[in-house]
Amino acid sequence: MEDELMEIIEEAPSALEVFFTRTLPTLPPVSMCLITLMLLFVFLCAWKAPRWIKPVGSIALAIALITITWPFLSTFREDALVDYRIAPMVYYDGIIRFTLLLIYGVLVFIISRIVYLIQKSRN
Repeated sequence: MEDELMEIIEEAPSALEVFFTRTLPTLPPVSMCLITLMLLFVFLCAWKAPRWIKPVGSIALAIALITITWPFLSTFREDALVDYRIAPMVYYDGIIRFTLLLIYGVLVFIISRIVYLIQKSRN
């Protein structure tokens, strides 16, 4: 009994394995690239144009929010057209995927605010 349990535990993938092999590839690549570019722009603006740090962080958050709401609105519209036959698990999978995108956008937003505060305290 214990040997079987140990075999199951050894065969189970780790959380990082699941994230990098199953979850990350399902995120929208264009949005992830745009938010990553905004993160790079935050650091570039900290060096060259400190006034632009706050708007760049806000753009990253806006990209994340638009990327989240657009597919859900499209799915709700499609669901209404087919008399609500889409399974609730479709919505659940979308919520899980897009929550990670929202967290990434919020992190870039928070980083931009921190960098802005550091820049502001130097002046």
